[in-house]
Amino acid sequence: MLLLTIFFIVAGFFFIRSFETFSHEHNQILDGIYNLNEAYSQYSILAYPSSSDDHGIKRLSSEKLRIISLNEKIKHDMHALEELTESQEFTEIIEELFFEEHHEKIDELYHSYIESSELLMVNTYTDLADDVRQNVTEKIPALLRVLYSEIRQQQQIYVRMAEIYQTATYAMLILIVSTISYIFIRKYAAQRADALKFSQAKSEFLANMSHEIRTPLNGIVGMADLISGTELNEEQRTYVQALVSSASGLTDLINDILDISKIESGSMPIESVPFDLLRLLNDTLPGVTLSASDKNVEIQTDFPENFHPEYMGDPTRIKQIMVNLIGNAVKFTDDGHVKISLSEENGTIYFEVEDTGIGIPEEKRSSLFKKFSQGDVTINRKYGGTGLGLAICKKLSENMGGNIDFVQNKFGGTTFRFWLPLYKLPLGTVIPDDLSSALERMENSLFGDRSILLVEDNLVNQIYATKLLKTLGCAPHLASNGLDALNKVKDSHDSYSAVLMDCRMPEMDGYEATRQIRAFERENNLTPLPIIALTANAIKGDAEKCREAGMDDYLSKPIKKELLMSTLAQWLGNNALIRKTELTPPEELKVDVDLLDIAVFDEMKSMMEDEFPVIVNAYLDNVPRQVSQIRSDYKNGNFVSMSDIAHTLKSSSASLGAIPLSQAAMKLEKYEQNFRSPDQIAPFLDDFESLAEQTLNSLECRKVS
Repeated sequence: MLLLTIFFIVAGFFFIRSFETFSHEHNQILDGIYNLNEAYSQYSILAYPSSSDDHGIKRLSSEKLRIISLNEKIKHDMHALEELTESQEFTEIIEELFFEEHHEKIDELYHSYIESSELLMVNTYTDLADDVRQNVTEKIPALLRVLYSEIRQQQQIYVRMAEIYQTATYAMLILIVSTISYIFIRKYAAQRADALKFSQAKSEFLANMSHEIRTPLNGIVGMADLISGTELNEEQRTYVQALVSSASGLTDLINDILDISKIESGSMPIESVPFDLLRLLNDTLPGVTLSASDKNVEIQTDFPENFHPEYMGDPTRIKQIMVNLIGNAVKFTDDGHVKISLSEENGTIYFEVEDTGIGIPEEKRSSLFKKFSQGDVTINRKYGGTGLGLAICKKLSENMGGNIDFVQNKFGGTTFRFWLPLYKLPLGTVIPDDLSSALERMENSLFGDRSILLVEDNLVNQIYATKLLKTLGCAPHLASNGLDALNKVKDSHDSYSAVLMDCRMPEMDGYEATRQIRAFERENNLTPLPIIALTANAIKGDAEKCREAGMDDYLSKPIKKELLMSTLAQWLGNNALIRKTELTPPEELKVDVDLLDIAVFDEMKSMMEDEFPVIVNAYLDNVPRQVSQIRSDYKNGNFVSMSDIAHTLKSSSASLGAIPLSQAAMKLEKYEQNFRSPDQIAPFLDDFESLAEQTLNSLECRKVS
């Protein structure tokens, strides 16, 4: 079909050019007829007796010669048109099919004119009788007019035929392009369907692999955490710290590798939270110190004595880069040292990792930061590795607004340096981890006598999670799978304060168990229990899947004590204030006269003692930034981020007794349930910002008093 179309288009091109040639020949003949008509008009004027003087006779002879010349030209043009028609079979066929009678009429008119004109031209001036003059003035002009009209009509038909053929050629071209496009689209659709099936299979494989890897890793981290809580000597404690640090690093690495969509898109989620940079680096070192000592490699640090430690940034990603760079330096250094340096210049933090290792060949330097690239093919055989580490480091540093490079140092090894613009916090700012000791004193008062249903099928995870809940002052009750959990909830719904639900279990998974629990609660008009997902999966979209099933929150294994405590506090709070609050329509934001619950405020103050002002100041600093970010996320349509920030603000406000602000934040957190459309959020935000400002003013007054 393609060859036929190409032939049709090429043939059409020549036919159209042929029709254009015919049109040109017709124009030549029409111009000749027009000039002849003018010549005969002039000749008829001169042929009257009034022009019989010598001058008139000369002019008449001149006009006669002009007519003879024009006759010769039109004979030539008519002969050329006839030869052109006979030379092209296609045109000759058209002539025979459509223009045979028309062509005969033109020939008849043409020959009649030639005969009349020649008869006239052979006569002299003295022979011009009345009948000859009548021939000049009437018959010949009439023949020319009819001949002109017939040839003009034939020319217009040729032009229309050319236009029709041109249109047909374009239509054929469009048809073949459409046909080819349809074939390719169908092929692409089939390939896309196969790709989607493959992607789904890949996601399921990654989910299963994630679960199989993270489940034993969860046991390692959990048991190490429990061991660290027992009596240990200094050497044992060092080993346990290294074990915990290495396991945490492995967990972070697994999270990045398994979240394949983030790696392929070249993006990673970047947080901005307060953290202590020096403590972060000191916590990173134990994991690499042991492997360095095994190789007689000295770990050196060069941190300025008066270095400012408090910054806003993403400590997890910074630690990931440092672990990768230090790990590489130790791995490729058999003897000598690995030196970690830190400096600050004009708001930019510079990190350096210097080693005395094998160095990097000159020809490999340009591709070192590409995925799956290593310095030498022998490196993988000797040292192992995937070649992803440096590519991830570069992408992370760029996503945080910095960059990374390297140079060969004077020891023959390599010095890697990356730099990040970090926002400097005021000196002495309380970092969340600094509150851990104070939070531990609050555990029993927050969660004492709370029955938590733990749904977990793995024995190691059961032991760890049960121990963890007991240390938080909770009373754990165990269910080994989703079906067991469903039966327990149906039997004793009101005796539980919350459910910690594993997602992948035999008999009935956590998603189905949650759906049936929610159905049971609706049928019996029961207050919904907070259901918090506990899963070893690390695939993008798990959080959304949990919430679609009816779960309220999501925790990824290995479970961290501080994170679990924070999550339970958000859903249970002190005296279950957050969970028991009834939602009111978003347009009816009611603010209590008392913006602060004095009982909760005073209880927190008495428990925190000297650290309470630090917590209040941190809250006063964070709330304006959080409120501003909520407004910005709403304007940009980033509702997920808006919900996450509102979630954080809800918890911190409830802890200090700012119950109205906590309730308002919860409405924004669950915006899909409380607002029929995004447009309804705008007027609510105005009241929300006003409430936040009033709450901060009230808190300032309470702090002073």
